[in-house]
Amino acid sequence: MSLRANSLALLIVLLTQSLVAAQAKLEYDAVFDFGHVGIDFKVYHTYTLHNRGKRLVKITGLNASCDCTSLTKSDSLIRPRDSVLIHATFDSKNFYGPVNKSFRIYTDDPTTPEIQLFYVATVGQWFNGIKPDPVSVLLLPAHKSRRVTIPNRAFDKITLAGFETSNSHFDINVTRGEATKGANLELDVTPKSDLPKGTYRSSLTLSVGVPAEDDHITLTIPVKIVRY
Repeated sequence: MSLRANSLALLIVLLTQSLVAAQAKLEYDAVFDFGHVGIDFKVYHTYTLHNRGKRLVKITGLNASCDCTSLTKSDSLIRPRDSVLIHATFDSKNFYGPVNKSFRIYTDDPTTPEIQLFYVATVGQWFNGIKPDPVSVLLLPAHKSRRVTIPNRAFDKITLAGFETSNSHFDINVTRGEATKGANLELDVTPKSDLPKGTYRSSLTLSVGVPAEDDHITLTIPVKIVRY
């Protein structure tokens, strides 16, 4: 190969590397597990799309594969070193048992023109009686907080291993994080004191440790807050 050809080849390689370096790099968690949920409720999760690259990315569309899924986004533009939130709502009406759904996000990024995200749930079925009481939390203006209990009917001990909220409208105070057989896990759901007038819909997802199963059981509880 001639020197000129070698120089041209090197230039092409360098240009390609520059283009790759300038591309976006989108990072996200593709699957969310709602775990066990009640029948005929709406539960919520927020997915985060991180742009780790150097190129601005535009979200050009959202497409749900099921009428049970509703989608909104916090912004259409994902700036470099920034992120955008995708808010997903699952309506458990007309479902019973295991559910596996997906939706798609379309972008103008040539390396990631389409992103498929998933969620799973088990509707109306509860693992060995590990069922929250209540299965849905309603907080009216007169309610300062609501207590949620999770009974342990089958195991030597269960623990509250962790929790996640779909937004920041309320706080969680765990009052009993372990429960022997016949006892309950307990936690309080308290709305933020500075919420303005309106209706706020959220979810609380709990992870319950079951040592006998060497596993965790996931539960999602809808939370509705009304302020006026």
